[in-house]
Amino acid sequence: MINKIYIIGGARSGKSFFGKQLFDKTNIRHFDLDKIVFTENWEKVNEQDRNIELNKILLGDSWIIEGVYTEDWVAIALKKSDKII
Repeated sequence: MINKIYIIGGARSGKSFFGKQLFDKTNIRHFDLDKIVFTENWEKVNEQDRNIELNKILLGDSWIIEGVYTEDWVAIALKKSDKII
């Protein structure tokens, strides 16, 4: 069963739209990585806090994560994914 999905793609490529559609069909919680990388005012969050938030997400039994990020800090999410789109 696919319970952990990672959606990756360029800016404005439809990642958020697709993630929300998957949520509507599966009821698997959807997470936008921009929300853990930036504050509401688009200021960058420090790396330690960002990593803590990502690890909280990854503790879940199911999730849909989407973002443009390919840096080392997301490698753990990619490894834990059942499906990468």
